[in-house]
Amino acid sequence: MVGSAVQNDTRLIVVVNGLEDPDDRATEAKKMLEWGFAISRRETLFAANQPVGYAKVFGGESRSVKLASPEPIKVIGAQERQ
Repeated sequence: MVGSAVQNDTRLIVVVNGLEDPDDRATEAKKMLEWGFAISRRETLFAANQPVGYAKVFGGESRSVKLASPEPIKVIGAQERQ
């Protein structure tokens, strides 16, 4: 079984195999998605247009150009357990 779910603009994908019963696969997939949403957090690494680096330019007006995204660059990570 392959499935996905979206919650608060976060999409998770789940793959379940090795279970013969379709109801068991659906139950396990639901448990894994619920767990994934419960432990995940979104974090902004770089704001929109914030430089993430620079690239050298040869033969141009400038010696380098800024590397940036017009949208924020975000990652999903696990929350720390206390």
